[in-house]
Amino acid sequence: ELDGYSLEVNQELTLGVSTPEQKAIRELLRNATFREAMSYAIDRQGIAQSLVPGTFMRPFAGGLMPGSPYFDRSSVVYYAYNPDSAKALLAQLGFKDTNGDGYVNWTTGPLKGQDLALTVVAAQDQHGSVSISQALVPLFQAVGIELNERVLTSTVRTQQIDTGTWELTVNRLGQE
Repeated sequence: ELDGYSLEVNQELTLGVSTPEQKAIRELLRNATFREAMSYAIDRQGIAQSLVPGTFMRPFAGGLMPGSPYFDRSSVVYYAYNPDSAKALLAQLGFKDTNGDGYVNWTTGPLKGQDLALTVVAAQDQHGSVSISQALVPLFQAVGIELNERVLTSTVRTQQIDTGTWELTVNRLGQE
């Protein structure tokens, strides 16, 4: 009830951003519709069952942990796994597979014509985070997003977090 993993999204527009391409990605990560599409692309139940079969793990929608005395189920918005909804939202944002490689492409801006590609980092000593980041790769691929996974030492990952040079990270949440 008090353990969870989260896919964290870097929405900072200046820290760690040095090119127009990086800024375009950060602006996309700030877009609520895009984050909703990413949420629909994640099979939380499947990931939980692949890590620990049975009833010991369950999907986490974000926010407060269910074991918190302040948890209120009615205040949680949960986007269940739905690849078709993810694809529809990506199309609504203007992404389409223009070259037939299975990945949607940017249709405007400094990344026009390129595949929609993001990088997710995980700390190698957080085995659950590594397993989850690996599981996300084919889930995102299925909706047209190229997800590149990087497993880093905790020191390097912390340095990336501190300098803002990351896009997505899977992190084990504390109990605060």
